[in-house]
Amino acid sequence: MYDGKFSIPTALIIASLFLASFSVLAQNKINERLLASSEENQEKYFTETLQKYGMECGSVSRAFYQGSGDDELAFWSVACTNGENYSFQISKETEKPFIITCNVPALLFGFECFEKIEDMN
Repeated sequence: MYDGKFSIPTALIIASLFLASFSVLAQNKINERLLASSEENQEKYFTETLQKYGMECGSVSRAFYQGSGDDELAFWSVACTNGENYSFQISKETEKPFIITCNVPALLFGFECFEKIEDMN
């Protein structure tokens, strides 16, 4: 007869499964898809996103992954065919990225566009 209690090994297994499932849910899915995509698909995503939010670009000619922090906030830089450059912050929390022109990140975050961020953690 089941007494409603778990043995310690069973409780540890259940806790591990719970934590593993939480970890999967916490990942930045948009960034993972971008990293797994071809350059062409990355450029297409960024072009469509800029157009969706009314930002001038023409089309994206270069996408550069800068890095991610502990909070799964991913930073990308993009160059446009019209000469504009943008910085994208892609969060696991929302589908809409935070987009700013490339002259702003150095002021806000202490790094430039198209610069690899070595240690953000």
